[in-house]
Amino acid sequence: MDNTPTKPKKILTDEEKEKRREYNRAYMAKRRLEPDFLARQQEACRKSRQRPEAKEKERIRNLQRDRSNYFCERYKKQKERYEELTKQIEEMEQKIKN
Repeated sequence: MDNTPTKPKKILTDEEKEKRREYNRAYMAKRRLEPDFLARQQEACRKSRQRPEAKEKERIRNLQRDRSNYFCERYKKQKERYEELTKQIEEMEQKIKN
């Protein structure tokens, strides 16, 4: 299997790298200096996740998780099989009693 990334990494110029560093420094300074900055960000993020478009996107993303769907289906099949077996056992017990 090939381990190359599907999307090539964007190569940044020195100027772009410096802009990112400055932005990150300013962001971290703001987090340190303003105690309620993080709380406001979390609140904005929470409100954003409550939008109908975001909920639909999250629902679709959850449906695409093949592994969890696989185990969910497997659990359902096991439960059905267990119920069938218990039903068969009950029928056999009834036959023995009669």
